[in-house]
Amino acid sequence: MAESAYFRLSERLQRGIVSVLRWTDFRPVQELTIEAVFADKNVVVLAPTAGGKTEAAFFPVLDLLHLDSVEGVGCIYVSPLRALLNNQEGRIQQLAGLVGLDAFKWHGDVGASPRNRFLKSLASVLMTTPESLEVLLMSGQGEKYRLFDNVRFIVIDEIHAFAADDRGAHLMALIERIQRTSNTDIQRIGLSATVGNPEDLAVWMQGTSEREWTVVDPPQIPRKRTVKIHYAEGESEETAASAVPVAYGRKSIFFTQGRAETERVRQAFARQGVEVFVHHSSVSKSFREEAERIFMETERAATIVSTSTLELGIDVGDLDLILQLDAPLTVSSFLQRMGRTGRREGTNPHIEFFTTSRESLLQAVAIVNLARRRFVEKVEPSQKNFPVFLHQILAQVVERTYVRRYALWQALQGPTSFRDISRDNFDKVVDHLLKTGILELLDRGLVLGEEGERIFGGRNFFNLYSVFETPAEVVVKTKDGRVIGTLETMFVRRMKNEEFSFLLAGRAWRAVDVDLVNGVVVAIPVAGGEAPKWHGAGGFLGREIAEEMRCILLSEEEFPFVDNAGREQIRQMSEELRPILIRDRCPITVEKDKAHVHTYAGGRINATIAALLEDGGIIEVRGLGDLGLTLKSALGITTVRKALLKLQGSAAHLSPSDLARIVSKKQRGKLAKFQPYLPADLEGEYLANKLFDLQGMSSLVKEAGFEII
Repeated sequence: MAESAYFRLSERLQRGIVSVLRWTDFRPVQELTIEAVFADKNVVVLAPTAGGKTEAAFFPVLDLLHLDSVEGVGCIYVSPLRALLNNQEGRIQQLAGLVGLDAFKWHGDVGASPRNRFLKSLASVLMTTPESLEVLLMSGQGEKYRLFDNVRFIVIDEIHAFAADDRGAHLMALIERIQRTSNTDIQRIGLSATVGNPEDLAVWMQGTSEREWTVVDPPQIPRKRTVKIHYAEGESEETAASAVPVAYGRKSIFFTQGRAETERVRQAFARQGVEVFVHHSSVSKSFREEAERIFMETERAATIVSTSTLELGIDVGDLDLILQLDAPLTVSSFLQRMGRTGRREGTNPHIEFFTTSRESLLQAVAIVNLARRRFVEKVEPSQKNFPVFLHQILAQVVERTYVRRYALWQALQGPTSFRDISRDNFDKVVDHLLKTGILELLDRGLVLGEEGERIFGGRNFFNLYSVFETPAEVVVKTKDGRVIGTLETMFVRRMKNEEFSFLLAGRAWRAVDVDLVNGVVVAIPVAGGEAPKWHGAGGFLGREIAEEMRCILLSEEEFPFVDNAGREQIRQMSEELRPILIRDRCPITVEKDKAHVHTYAGGRINATIAALLEDGGIIEVRGLGDLGLTLKSALGITTVRKALLKLQGSAAHLSPSDLARIVSKKQRGKLAKFQPYLPADLEGEYLANKLFDLQGMSSLVKEAGFEII
């Protein structure tokens, strides 16, 4: 390790690295991160799964806490998943032990006794989730036990996953609240998979910190990768069964895009005699951990079927390959999943897709093409997150019991996710909460009002601990009380008889006692059942993937990584659609009383076009997807064409407030937990920003001629 950052570490840590971890050198990501942390910079660290990011962050953090004899919690490690915390617990405790420190895991599944022991004797590293941090702040435990007085570092694992949604805005707000308690400018370290705009993540993470920031993104050594795409149109079970010969004799993760598909694929593999496990968010913690443990420990070939719950780095041991049913929504997700393989020396990343439809086949090819060109999506954190802003108003009122309006406004100035929210917006939100009784004035200060007490008081206070919610669920238990997992209440209600059968946790069960009042279903094992219905998060396909799908149809390229059946399907699709697509960027075709606009622009842009067309009250949108729109053309194709052409002139003049007005005229969906408590115009603006892409639509309509075929 000559001239290595290793020699900047204390002798005690050096000895531990050599004698306990038995390392002989550092990876580039560790060399660069250690230097950046010692240089007092905030840093975003990029590396693939199992690329050594955790050690890169914790070596310098733990060494500084040790050398400076920091008392109490000196570092907070935040993870997006409890399961990831559970998985990382032993690893981080071992690293802390190298310099005589300790780490403690705190989340909702940890019992009262270990929590109390921690509060009496604080560990140096607190491993937790945003929701548990909110509990510590709102409950007053953080202040009572002076938990955050000496916090010097916050390490955010999988920061790209946080930045993309409301939990990221929540986390940034929590960090700023902790910053006001800490005695130092907290050094922020984000660990991420590859993203297209790491600098933006670094700025978003910065908040009020006055430190310099940097990005550690060491060049990756080129490696051979095995990528194959198979086409087997049909039901997911049939397609999954065709993957069995590929999985046979190997250890693999089979990713799906939903919980129901996970249960079906597991069943298809089990019928073929493969040792198979299942892993998704509706499977109980004990069943998931059991699957992880057995899968990791077995030396036999086995497959674990999973949704994205195994995408974010939970260690299940060395893998031979990744299987994928259909295609994920992003290139980033594809890269992260493929990166789970090739960890053993002498092995390379290996992924094989099994696609069930022509569109998923085309999507898979597009994702692989973009990845080959080193494209990765940007993560675009919001700087105007109204629902989380409202949540933080309520959370801080509860935390402080009583707060002056100006002091509350000042307290909300730090997080980047609130940067574009004006004082007028703040006053509008507070006035609305006062008007609805959620807040009240008491001696010129804000307190929780009668309606606020009804919604969030008493046992309902847990509603304020998180910014996300799940559909109403019932807990499924065995007769002896072991929790199997959860089912959505609506699925249970729809079943016509009390003793219905279903698949959960990779097994078939029959309900023998349904108690919807207390939210419990008691079940026994049976021979067969159907996969339950779960509401998936869904999501739009990005413009880059949709446009690449169009390019594939217009090209004559042969794709050696696609099987013969898939190449034949692409050839047939090209023959059918190339004469249409070659005419224009967004051609229109007519079929009876319908007009199809072939945009290949992604769901958000298409949703924007659809909303603007319907806003005039003339055009009716019959269907909306990632690749185009279907319009009712009873008024004639000329009317449709004129309406589309009109967008070219109006797009440049539309503002977010215009789109908010359009949203307010439609039935409102619920995209965020605290959205319904916003004033109507701010709720509309929030929905418009989430659902629509005005800039993308503007650029598209400038390219389009809207020829009629």
